[in-house]
Amino acid sequence: MSQLILVGPRGPQGIPGDDGQDGAPGAPGADGHNFGSGNAISTYAANADHVGDIYYHDNGNVYRVDAVDTYTIIGEWQGQTGDKGDKGDPGNDGSPGLVSRPSSYGASEVGTPASNDTAFANMAAAVGVGLVDLEGKSWPVTAVPNLPGARNGFWRVTNFDGTATVDLPAPGTIDRRSVIIEGGRTALGWPQGTPNAYNGVAHVGYMAATGHDPGSMDWSEVVLTEKGRNAARFRSGQELGMTGEIEVFGATILPPVDATEGPKRVALASDGTILNFLYRDLPEYSQDTAGGALVQAEAAWQVATFGGASLGARLRTTVNSAYSVTTSGLPTLVTSPSVYGSNDGENGNVYFGFHGLTGFARPCIGFANGTPKDGDGTIAWVGNIGNLNAGVEPSVCWYKNGGSSRLCGFIRSQGSSYPIRFWSIDEAGIDQARIESAAIQDCPFGNDFATYSPINCKMRPRRKGVVSGWLPTWETIDGDQTDELHFVFTGRRTIDGGPGDVWLYWGRVARGSGHFDNIWDRAQIIPIKRLYFANSNINDTSNQVGTPDLCWIDANTLLLTFTNERPAVAADYDESYLECMTISLRDTYADAADRVLWDDGAEAMADVVKAPEFVAY
Repeated sequence: MSQLILVGPRGPQGIPGDDGQDGAPGAPGADGHNFGSGNAISTYAANADHVGDIYYHDNGNVYRVDAVDTYTIIGEWQGQTGDKGDKGDPGNDGSPGLVSRPSSYGASEVGTPASNDTAFANMAAAVGVGLVDLEGKSWPVTAVPNLPGARNGFWRVTNFDGTATVDLPAPGTIDRRSVIIEGGRTALGWPQGTPNAYNGVAHVGYMAATGHDPGSMDWSEVVLTEKGRNAARFRSGQELGMTGEIEVFGATILPPVDATEGPKRVALASDGTILNFLYRDLPEYSQDTAGGALVQAEAAWQVATFGGASLGARLRTTVNSAYSVTTSGLPTLVTSPSVYGSNDGENGNVYFGFHGLTGFARPCIGFANGTPKDGDGTIAWVGNIGNLNAGVEPSVCWYKNGGSSRLCGFIRSQGSSYPIRFWSIDEAGIDQARIESAAIQDCPFGNDFATYSPINCKMRPRRKGVVSGWLPTWETIDGDQTDELHFVFTGRRTIDGGPGDVWLYWGRVARGSGHFDNIWDRAQIIPIKRLYFANSNINDTSNQVGTPDLCWIDANTLLLTFTNERPAVAADYDESYLECMTISLRDTYADAADRVLWDDGAEAMADVVKAPEFVAY
């Protein structure tokens, strides 16, 4: 190429570089060349081969324009030219791509609400209604940002429902569906302590009543199939071989001895004069141990005795002996039976909570062992949780720490003098002394938060056991610090003595250290929905609404059960119904072979099913 030397005036500032490309978000554009109009040298022929070409100079070189944004250096710029033109401005960021993420705008899941507020405000200005992937995380904010396209995550806010710190789910984050069991003029309530599932079939107890008193129409169960989405059949008006108004606040399922024996259903039932431990074969899985064929006939309820006495009578004598007191009557409530996780669970061994014995009303845990599922059990011990004087309806949950059994649970409050509490023991060899020395963690959300609500809990299984199914046992729980505890309860009532509402909460937390240390700081507490109570629910301490519980249908499918109301249309009844909500979890918690990684229709509308007790308007 021949040398070309041209001289000209100083050029103006170069044109800006091109904007960045669309992305998430685009990078800044490249710096511009100094090809301002004053830098144009000539549009006439510099030689015979390039008639009409346009030439520019920049950075001491001469450029020929070959095409749009294409240049060739053809010579050197010399002469009295003045200063070089200013560099072109960087291109602007490109507009956000299809999906934006908070971290790209400076938000942090460990950041302060104030700093995240700024980041999300900038994000809202940039993306508008565009899709935002919250990455399954919880983002602390002072208020929910104006991001209608946010999905797959939570907004962590404080002072919700009073002083609670909760995670508000973005739309579509929780994959849920409900079956609603209607009672019409009959009030359906109190599923607490009763739901359990075995091999994908859930059994949920409830009490039907003409008003708010539980048990006036005895005890019923609904059997749910299709991952909790189908009310397949009912067992209604069960008197359990007793008389009077039957109350059941605790039921569980015992795993079978082996593959040829089916599991058993256990109920802790009272008619006001006697408290019994009852058991029966589950008809769906009751099998002939000789031939292994399914037995289709319903098995009858049978009563287990404890040293020849009923469960209630043996509890009194055991408490009397353990605490040198004289008790009378029956516990106000016996609830939340939890199967002992070792193979002894096959024999019917269960932990259970109780309170309200006259003469010793404290919150306690009892342990039934021996072979109660075959009719003959013992009460190995009873223990006052943490030596607490106050607290009611204690829940209990077996869990595993390494190779040892542990227990934990919650205690609800009865008034405003103390908060709800979490308790746990992290010592091998569970007995009365260890129950009395349980670690207690008070809820920091105020003494009036979750008042009158039972707080039931269960460990999440990781796999289906050969014998246990999805029940939390040694087969299904790993015993490491990532094991998850899930719980459910209602929050602060908006009013007592009149119509109002209360939030239903679902909580979950990894075990962490042995005592579930700092559970209230670490737990994710998620508002699920508002529950309403009618005008006739004027008893300040009544909690017909809510009384929730939960169980695992499989490692990915959680079943929440609770009651709700609509305003009464007449003075003689409340329109109260039972709701069974399944939550499908799409994560990597379960073993790979047991994960659900596809959409199985969980977003369908709720089904409404009439209970046998249904009475038309």
